[in-house]
Amino acid sequence: MFQADVKILESNADSIFKEFECVYASTVGWVCNTTPTGKWLVFHLVNQGTKLEDNCKKCPHTVSLLKALPSFMGCNLLGNASFSVVYPGTEIAEHFGPTNIRIRTHLGLVVPPECELHVGGQTATWKQGQCTVFDDSFSHSVKHSVKGEGSRVVFMVDLWHPGLTLEEKIALDFIYSPDL
Repeated sequence: MFQADVKILESNADSIFKEFECVYASTVGWVCNTTPTGKWLVFHLVNQGTKLEDNCKKCPHTVSLLKALPSFMGCNLLGNASFSVVYPGTEIAEHFGPTNIRIRTHLGLVVPPECELHVGGQTATWKQGQCTVFDDSFSHSVKHSVKGEGSRVVFMVDLWHPGLTLEEKIALDFIYSPDL
């Protein structure tokens, strides 16, 4: 369903990772999310449909790729694009996204062993340089074992659900405009 989006992301995994390395070297722009245990950092390029200009300036190639993604939800309160870093020993509690109009995509950038994604009762693991695509309206959680070797890093992008028509996407962008 998302072959074009996945192809763009996976074929640019190395350059996305290089920009991640540059921003990760600094603490500026990173947000620490609440977790029951451990540490989870996020560096937003787009947060709830709003471009974070200072962050985007640090990742020009990655931002240009977002513009090239045919299904990216870039102008909608429900759309996000960010780097996500989960440290060893972290558990992200079970939660779910606010809607089923989006599909969440994780491009694996650093994928240590013993780090799992649980979605709707099924367990998945990430693969470096590959996308994991899931409906985050289903209950999901992350567990990164204390024994894990290093942090898990993904580039997270929200894509339009493939069942939506162009007219529905236009209407939803209007209803959920970050500018209203």
